[in-house]
Amino acid sequence: MANVSNINFNNVSIVVHELTSSEHYKKTEDSKELIPFLNKISFVIEKKDIVGISADNKTELKILIEILGNMRSHLKGVIRLTDLGIRSTKRLVLEKIFYIDSNKILYEDMTLLEQLMFVANILHGKTKANPADLQKSILDLIHSCSLDEYVVTPLKQLSDGLRMVISILVGLMSDSEKIIINAIDYEFSQDEILKLCKIFKYFRKQNKTIILATMQSKMIGMCCNHVLYVNDGQLKVDCTIDELYKKWDKVVCSIKTDEIIELDQLIKNNFKGIITSVVDGILYVKDYSDNAIISDDIYYLARKNNIKISFIRFNSGRVENAFNEIRSTFNDLYK
Repeated sequence: MANVSNINFNNVSIVVHELTSSEHYKKTEDSKELIPFLNKISFVIEKKDIVGISADNKTELKILIEILGNMRSHLKGVIRLTDLGIRSTKRLVLEKIFYIDSNKILYEDMTLLEQLMFVANILHGKTKANPADLQKSILDLIHSCSLDEYVVTPLKQLSDGLRMVISILVGLMSDSEKIIINAIDYEFSQDEILKLCKIFKYFRKQNKTIILATMQSKMIGMCCNHVLYVNDGQLKVDCTIDELYKKWDKVVCSIKTDEIIELDQLIKNNFKGIITSVVDGILYVKDYSDNAIISDDIYYLARKNNIKISFIRFNSGRVENAFNEIRSTFNDLYK
């Protein structure tokens, strides 16, 4: 990475250079060597990026996102928020970032409309926006984010996941340029993830940069355009979602059949560079060949040999598959 002082910040939102955490651990109980949870990590986040950050170790991820959110100090390295360092006065940093790690920022006795109107009025300050116009703009925002059904629902009646979704929405409404989201301890439903996708898409157009820390790989695949993955204290992946699929997602398809052993052997005999595995009665086919196989070939091979397939699902790209591949590749690093 180029020297931080030479970075052109016209298109860059955050620069992290050789970040090393203050927290350390021992590889074994008998070891005297202390190893940092994060060790010389470097990356750049572009403006208007939606970046998903994950890790195999939840502690590593928690430390990293808290450092980025200026909630935790670090031992070594430089973090720049455009013209400002992360270790600057908190008052200055808070003008640049909005850190969210729970749904406790909401007034639970308010309805969704009341909460967002309250936030909008604070943001408008002394401008005294017309209440009718302001309410219309808030209702338009609620509709754009597919939250219409909760307009007059007291927030305390919503699930933890939905309240976190609304907390993220509140953060994105702020004047902050960068929204740092620590969602490590939340497991969002499919519907909640879809709502977040719409929220992120809406605010990306408002020039927001969004950094999301989560252990939920599906969420990164659906909501983000860029991914960072930390493994054993090192940044192992820094790429777009499409690049992640191309490099790491080796799963061609998943198959269910009563003749799983026979089909497994057939596939291995007919395709070079194929590795199969059976998990919970499902046959997963991974392709490590130089010339990618056509997934339909597997289906026709089964038909030709009179093997009945209950279902076959061809993989169009999944972050979970890629993360599993990364864990497998770097497995020798784990203790």
